[in-house]
Amino acid sequence: MDEYQWLLLAQLLRRYDSLLTALDLMKKLFPENRRIREMEEQLKQGRPLINVLNGSRFERSLRFYVGYLDLAGCIEIVHKRLKRRDSLKKMFLSRISYQLILFAGAMVILTVFSQYVLPSMLTVLEISSQRSEDMVFLFKTVRVIRNVLLAVIIIAVSSGLYLVRRHRVNYLWMLLHRIGHDRLIRIMASYQFAGELEILLAASLSLNDALEILRFQRTDSFTSLLAYHFNDSLINGSDFSESLKNEFFDEQLSAIALYGLQEDDFVRSLTDYRSAVERKLERSLKKLSVALSAVCYGFVFVIIILAYQVLLLPLELLEDL
Repeated sequence: MDEYQWLLLAQLLRRYDSLLTALDLMKKLFPENRRIREMEEQLKQGRPLINVLNGSRFERSLRFYVGYLDLAGCIEIVHKRLKRRDSLKKMFLSRISYQLILFAGAMVILTVFSQYVLPSMLTVLEISSQRSEDMVFLFKTVRVIRNVLLAVIIIAVSSGLYLVRRHRVNYLWMLLHRIGHDRLIRIMASYQFAGELEILLAASLSLNDALEILRFQRTDSFTSLLAYHFNDSLINGSDFSESLKNEFFDEQLSAIALYGLQEDDFVRSLTDYRSAVERKLERSLKKLSVALSAVCYGFVFVIIILAYQVLLLPLELLEDL
């Protein structure tokens, strides 16, 4: 089932308070969906719901919450989490997509002129001069710069994917934390943690249950690590305010959350912190967008000038004749 079908199932569960009844109605609404029939058959056979939810990524996400909330509440939590992630991705892509397209276009122009147009022109016209040699050298230089940039991008992306796939992100965090250069990661981790905790507490889960869910949630390594340290501090006898001052938390989260505790509205303080971080992120993305635009425009400008000089070579040859 897709996400919207799950949301419809949650509405039916709220109304009829019976999963089998809701699935029966869903089967009539979506007769072509085999997953609905499979779930209904497995539940009728007596299989536990947590064992039935083993299909899509959405279902596997639901498994974390089934033991603490009704299925309708679990569906709403997972939907909120995925919606927030999608909104962040859209915001990030909207800021850098134009620059990426511009950079890719520049790469295509460079490849066409350096590997096809210029060599063919020099061969066919038999151009051999200091100017043509300089043009070839400039194109080779730009190609080297391009290859270096592509290598850096590939290495960075590959390293990030390896750390995420192998669940080694926290090891990188601890390494940077030891040398005192993990502020950006602490902000990212605190932002994720505040968002996850806010959703769970708003769904009427207790703090202990919320932290237990977050501790064993492998999809967010940063969140699970913060939940572990926060819960460990509470278990060791530290009060709530002291636990929030953990070295792995962002200082602003601690300050805003403590103010929320004084106002007896801890959940709202988590929302305030997320809003503050999002405003900072938006400003940072604007600056990044400007910097990327300057680099891309400069790169495109250089390539256009070189391409223009290549096109002038035949005319200069005719003038020499």
